[in-house]
Amino acid sequence: MGTLRHFDLKGLLDAYQCQVYLETLTGTGDNVLHAASFGFERLFSAETATEALNQARARLAGVPRAQLLYATCEDVLKAVLPLVPAQLPILFWLDGHEPGPAYHQAKYGPGGNDALRPPLESLMAQLRQLRPRSRDVILVNGLRAYEDGPYADGAVPVPEHKLAFYDRNIDFVFRQFRHTHTIVRDYADDGYLALTPR
Repeated sequence: MGTLRHFDLKGLLDAYQCQVYLETLTGTGDNVLHAASFGFERLFSAETATEALNQARARLAGVPRAQLLYATCEDVLKAVLPLVPAQLPILFWLDGHEPGPAYHQAKYGPGGNDALRPPLESLMAQLRQLRPRSRDVILVNGLRAYEDGPYADGAVPVPEHKLAFYDRNIDFVFRQFRHTHTIVRDYADDGYLALTPR
């Protein structure tokens, strides 16, 4: 699993003036807690593993600008994005891992229904649809689930190969964002993508 600490958040905030942070997998709150130490006005995070979410809420109890939601990735985008003005940049931290067991073996989606967690392609399409002209920063972890490369954590384990070989690519990212964002691959940990406005 990747970590938000891999990125220079201060540099990104200075360069793009992101005032809202939104992540799609809370876990026990490590990443949102790190983000809260920066100048975001509001922070949103989604989790469907109740035990992990409760731990995260306890850790962030003293951070009133952080809202931790029991929601799927798709639902948190639908709920939060209409509330944020298009001219207000958001820094997104998206979980790019494939549906299935994740944080502490929790299943994605309420009740452990894997089908309720959309893949990265759906999340990217949703961002483009809901914020077509916004100057958001999009950071993604788990790139190795989508394409091969010299990852520090090695190749994706065979049991985690949930995409057919012909679907293992990030062409959809370039289709959606190549005209508006610079797209950079990073092979540290299990791989990252960084999309920054042009």
